[in-house]
Amino acid sequence: MKTTRKLFNQKNYLFSEILLFVFFLTLFLSESSKSSFNIKISAQNYEPTAINVTSSYYGKVISKPDYDYGPSIMLDNGVYKMWWCGSPPTGEVGGDHIYYATSSDGFHWSQPQTVIHRTGGAEGIHTCDPSIVKMDNRYYLYYTSDSLSVPGNDNQIFLANSIDGINWAKYPSTNSPQPVIKLEKPDGTYGIGGPSVLYLNDKFILYFVDTTGIDGSGVYIAYSDDGIHFTKSNGGHKLNGGGDVKYISSLGLFFAVYESQSWDYIAWTVSNDGINWLPFDNSRIIQENRETTHNPGILGLPTGTMETDTIVYYGAGSKTVDGSIWNPTTWNICASRITVSLAQSPTPTIAPADANRDGKVDLQDFEIWRKEYKGELTTRTSDFNNDGKVDMIDFESWRNGFFTANQ
Repeated sequence: MKTTRKLFNQKNYLFSEILLFVFFLTLFLSESSKSSFNIKISAQNYEPTAINVTSSYYGKVISKPDYDYGPSIMLDNGVYKMWWCGSPPTGEVGGDHIYYATSSDGFHWSQPQTVIHRTGGAEGIHTCDPSIVKMDNRYYLYYTSDSLSVPGNDNQIFLANSIDGINWAKYPSTNSPQPVIKLEKPDGTYGIGGPSVLYLNDKFILYFVDTTGIDGSGVYIAYSDDGIHFTKSNGGHKLNGGGDVKYISSLGLFFAVYESQSWDYIAWTVSNDGINWLPFDNSRIIQENRETTHNPGILGLPTGTMETDTIVYYGAGSKTVDGSIWNPTTWNICASRITVSLAQSPTPTIAPADANRDGKVDLQDFEIWRKEYKGELTTRTSDFNNDGKVDMIDFESWRNGFFTANQ
């Protein structure tokens, strides 16, 4: 009897130690989460190489005098909405304006209306490259504007918000807008621009081109809780060029389209962490039939997710007689349908200590182990080493997996 009581007390003591460990671990994670962000949000974990995309060219969808490009598109409450940039309205002078139109099918659009143009402050001549998300019934539109002293260069990223997508208030004021992603070291090159925004895991995730970045010219990421104050993340963002990024919840993958440096094609790529992307491959090109294509945008949902059957829009035109790509008077917005699918039927990767098979090792898995260890559950899903019993060896497996997933 004393031996039984002793074993029982040892087991309860050990269990108390485990609970104490989990308590402090939870506190540690809650504190560390304040300064870091895990971009992975889905339980699925398909490999990017398992993805296949088929596409077909539809044709021209937006055409007005002079040029149009840089579309941002969402399906919002059954209405297709597009914001894009283009030449000033006929009879007006100045740089790029941002336009807005709606559609019932994504291909036939209403008459364009101007919604954003230069108003002063730190803006330059142009307001262009819009990227929009919607959350809590408010639209957040990020756009590029250049320097008055170096037109077209030394760009920065600005913000405007709206209730209806038509009437916009710039940050911090419409009369004196200031950048939310500021160019720290102007050098007369492109600077910072081409934003692509998502709202996931209660965070604004903003991709952008930076020719002055700490890790060299390339695509960078910044995160924000409020959509105004961003923290930049440097290095390792191997997206091949500026474009548009969306998240496919059903596959647990980030999907992007981007332009080539020569504007000869629009390519697609996939990532399972939003940071490391599949490299360019000739098989990953969106079908179209124009001489020059650039500044693509993906039809998405309000927060930046996308369906697997969707539309890619882009600026497109013809080359000049001398072969130059810069013939903006021919730029219109064209569209291609795409379907994203699994090239095969892989089984999502299951972590070694993932008791509930949801694709991650967390406190829910510990709770399953706890109940099975104490006999509150008769299942053995936390028998991670498959030895026929749930014991401390399985706890060690969970602990190791938990630290690995949250380091």
